Amino acid sequence: MKKLTEICHYESSMISSSFYNFQTEKLLVEFNGGAVYEFLNVPFDHYKAFSESESVGKAFNEYIRQYNGTKVEEEVADEEMRMIFPANVEDSEEFNEANKEN
Repeated sequence: MKKLTEICHYESSMISSSFYNFQTEKLLVEFNGGAVYEFLNVPFDHYKAFSESESVGKAFNEYIRQYNGTKVEEEVADEEMRMIFPANVEDSEEFNEANKEN
């Protein structure tokens, strides 16, 4: 089964996590302050370069910032997550597997 989405958590002074949809090329980036920004039409290679970088803050500036993100209200980001995972998120094996810390 092909993966449709990916959630990554980072140890960064700037970015705490990201959510990428491989089909729509939409990237959500959550900053350490809690703000979530949506970036549209982010090519897979730019997302991978960002998410696999040793410095995601630097890679964000190099690969993602150019897509002019829009701030997303917290409720909207939560709603999108619930659309992807079952309604009872806390009991969802898929959600817990995607969000477990390594």
